[in-house]
Amino acid sequence: MMAKKFINADGLTSKTRVAPELEAGDEEFYYTTQELSGLLGVAPSTLSAYRCAGVGPKFIVFGHRTLRYARSDIQAYMKDRARQSTSEEGPLMPAFNNRR
Repeated sequence: MMAKKFINADGLTSKTRVAPELEAGDEEFYYTTQELSGLLGVAPSTLSAYRCAGVGPKFIVFGHRTLRYARSDIQAYMKDRARQSTSEEGPLMPAFNNRR
């Protein structure tokens, strides 16, 4: 499990949020960008770029600056990209394939 500390305006820790691993449990869980970036091993800015390009996992907008990723959507995204070989066809990420 991954714990996330929330800092209030006074600089004190107000609570700890425990994010389960992707495989854990049947209950739906909504990950923040920070939590998901830690689980996937990518920078939060990479997830932001994926959202802008429309190539990353589905996300849910709860408010003006609040978005989350549902565990089931992340699992579906990962399953869709699973490969046995590098020569296998699969979904491309065109916005990121032409960088040099």
